[in-house]
Amino acid sequence: MGRRGGHGHKPGPGPWGEWDRATADIVAVRTALTGGQILKVIIESAVLTPEQIFCACRAAEAAGADFVKSSTGFHPAGAPR
Repeated sequence: MGRRGGHGHKPGPGPWGEWDRATADIVAVRTALTGGQILKVIIESAVLTPEQIFCACRAAEAAGADFVKSSTGFHPAGAPR
């Protein structure tokens, strides 16, 4: 299953900002999956700073995502190189 992170999860004050909310959303998806399905989380890395990309990946990892994809490919800026 692919899961694209919500644009509503913007970084806030402190090192984790609202990443705890993003983690909770991903945990909810992981909990709903059955039968060993793979959970992919997609982040729009083109709109994030390197620190935010790191935090998004850590949030996905903490929530039990199997892997993270860097971009949907639909954002005009694309994925950073």
